[in-house]
Amino acid sequence: MPVISRHGVNEVSARFASLNPHDRKFVSESILKIEKVNDDSTGKPRALLGFAISAKRYALYERDGDDVCIIDPKAHGLGFLYPPQDAHEEEGKPPYSWAQPPWTLEAWEWIVRRELDLKRTPPTWLHLPAMMRVVLSTPFVLARLNRRTRPYNFLFCPLIDVTVGYPQGVDRARFTLIAAFTKDRDAWLTLPCIDVADGSEYESSLAHDTRRSTVIPQTYGYVLHLYPYREESKSLAPDGSPCVARTRGVLQRASVIAGQQHFVGKETDRRWEFGDDLSVLRSQSMEYRPRTTVADTKLREEVAAAGVRALMRATSLSQHTLEAIRAGRRVRSATIQRVIAAFAKRDTGISHWPSSSFSKASSWRLRDNFCCRSRGIHRKNNR
Repeated sequence: MPVISRHGVNEVSARFASLNPHDRKFVSESILKIEKVNDDSTGKPRALLGFAISAKRYALYERDGDDVCIIDPKAHGLGFLYPPQDAHEEEGKPPYSWAQPPWTLEAWEWIVRRELDLKRTPPTWLHLPAMMRVVLSTPFVLARLNRRTRPYNFLFCPLIDVTVGYPQGVDRARFTLIAAFTKDRDAWLTLPCIDVADGSEYESSLAHDTRRSTVIPQTYGYVLHLYPYREESKSLAPDGSPCVARTRGVLQRASVIAGQQHFVGKETDRRWEFGDDLSVLRSQSMEYRPRTTVADTKLREEVAAAGVRALMRATSLSQHTLEAIRAGRRVRSATIQRVIAAFAKRDTGISHWPSSSFSKASSWRLRDNFCCRSRGIHRKNNR
């Protein structure tokens, strides 16, 4: 990996200064900003090291022998958790100059020391259940709690171990637990939890009982153990293979071939910007897919070979719709599926299609039936 000198970095940043669209009285720096974290408290440049897991999961640190000092930790993937330790409890630590939860410094020091194979002291909160603080903002959840708390009060939502944490017989897709909020961290594991879906009450434990009726939550140590193993799906491994959880090295950018385009809504809910909300657990991005599609070449060939008349009787579709499918024009996806189902029934012998070529007698019979219907309608209108 090529390395640029500090003087070279300053020159590259200065070349972007002319592209600054802002008023120089207010924004005088280049749009390619050199972060202040690169300088120490006296303003002198310092040599920073970095440990990066993905694009947003990284920490900058200094190392002097076996001493590691975390300078700029990132809380992506950790910030939604309730702090397992208050800031005033971390005595002897340097003052914090970033907007991240203070406990993330100790978490990153634990992770970096493990990767550097250095001696480390486990944080005192690794055994605590991983909790996310949410706000009681819906009448439905308030009813499940039998109004034992007030609206807009804080609640805890414990993170459940996805491997062995669920009680026996529950629907994992709908199983969401909430518990009373308390700052007494020693009481977190003994808090009674209520399932939002049906109001059932469960107990938390670090091991299942004989009936497998308890809930095993994730601990902060469990979260930190899995934290470095996150695959970067937008990148490739150094050898060009797909990036996996244990890929290491300088990643390559993956080539993307654009296919069918469709609109995707905002990935986060607006309510998250104003506080913790229970919807964060069940958030799904809205996808705006077109309701119409185009039949592939094989299906169009089958439609042309089968004949429009035969398909009209087999699918109850109009002639114009079938001609649009045959011509490669856009039709409803359900219409394509109806045609595919009709071919499947024909191939399996469930339904028998008449030949697409009609005899003269059949043509005259169709014409006579049409004329009779037309005359009947005409006589009825005359009456």
